Amino acid sequence: MAARTNPRTGQRIAASTLARRLSSLSWLHRAHGHPDPTKTAPVQMKMKALSRCKGTRQSQALGIGRAQLDLILVEIGDAPCLLEDLRDAALLAVAYDSLLRRGELVTLRTEDIKVDADGTGLLYLARSKTDQEGQGTYGWLAPDTVRRVSAWLDARADALQAEMKSARDALRTLSAAMREGRVLNGERRRTALERILARLDASAEVLWLQVGKTGTVLGPLAVRGPDPGRRISEIFKRRAEAAGLDPALVLGHSLRVGAAQGLTAAGFGLPAIQQAGRWKSPTMPARYAEKIVPKQGAMAQLAGKQGRG
Repeated sequence: MAARTNPRTGQRIAASTLARRLSSLSWLHRAHGHPDPTKTAPVQMKMKALSRCKGTRQSQALGIGRAQLDLILVEIGDAPCLLEDLRDAALLAVAYDSLLRRGELVTLRTEDIKVDADGTGLLYLARSKTDQEGQGTYGWLAPDTVRRVSAWLDARADALQAEMKSARDALRTLSAAMREGRVLNGERRRTALERILARLDASAEVLWLQVGKTGTVLGPLAVRGPDPGRRISEIFKRRAEAAGLDPALVLGHSLRVGAAQGLTAAGFGLPAIQQAGRWKSPTMPARYAEKIVPKQGAMAQLAGKQGRG
């Protein structure tokens, strides 16, 4: 703790990261019936000293608001033809309207989006960071977002069907050649084809798919492990850079931040923003809006009444 360095990278660990790790360590000890070492006086004094020395303020991701999102969508094009472009346009639009976290985006299935008669859509989120019990919640999608999702779903279904047919045909051809003794390393090639088919089968109901450089479907967009939404951040960064934004400031929740800031600028209060983004506490949406609220505050209104424009 005193060193505050990552043993693998040698980089300094932020005070906020250290606090999260101490929280995990505290829970682990209590869960196994051991005394909590993080509550001892030396640890508490060290954390207070670090806070006084370095401060507790965290850096904030760039909020991709409606204006920035429109720039990105213009860069992709109004009628994209490439499978990757169709996916990314739909993904960005859904992320903005729904305020989903990146880990929540990759859990969506094709059946989770329903289109209403008026052209709007309902998005069902079966489980989220603040809904670990799986009670489920709904989000709203604008008509332009629904059109992008529909275009992606059509192209996705065609591409997935074509990839599965190609892999099955290749597997049948290989099996026939192996029976006739006309192929070397047949088992290795058959194992590879079976793995491809398994990934494609796992993609059948998944909304977002990983797309290769040649437009081939590689499998679900989600990554196995503790950070399943990692590829979401990579997509956001790449698309933001193509539109002239700084990718270093873009994270997987940049659209969530931008939507929250847009709601604040439009005059919606914290309870409505919390409901839209499924925040249990007002702390984070209030922080996202901290540069917008002063422009709507008492002094800004007084200056307007005084004609100090």
